[in-house]
Amino acid sequence: DEMIKNVQDGDIILLHDLYPTTVEGALRGIDYLLANGFAVVSLDEMYRLRGIAPQTHTSLRHFYLQ
Repeated sequence: DEMIKNVQDGDIILLHDLYPTTVEGALRGIDYLLANGFAVVSLDEMYRLRGIAPQTHTSLRHFYLQ
């Protein structure tokens, strides 16, 4: 529920598989996102799609449209 509650285009979702329920929840969340028009891509793909050059020593919470 937390994964999809406030998701927006360009958000980065990082999940750790610490608990068995995390994997199940991630799969259900991904199904929901795909059914609602989102795409699941790697960070490399997101950089390419947004036309952004990766930079070292920076942190990101999401990719903004440029």
